[in-house]
Amino acid sequence: MAFTCLVIIGIKFVSDLVLISVTVFRAGPAAAAALIASLYLYNQSTYQRIMRKHNKKRNRDPEDQQERVPLHL
Repeated sequence: MAFTCLVIIGIKFVSDLVLISVTVFRAGPAAAAALIASLYLYNQSTYQRIMRKHNKKRNRDPEDQQERVPLHL
């Protein structure tokens, strides 16, 4: 199972390298940099959407709705 996963990740990595090299030759380094950013860097709007869903779920959780009493003496 782990070997299969490594093979799949390897194939994806090689295909990304081919895609980036073709982009460099056809559209130039600026387009390749944009492609690399879109492939490997997260999107800020996606991150914010995930965090909003997480916060909504956390706020609905009954354990989080309980009153929190500070433990200061």
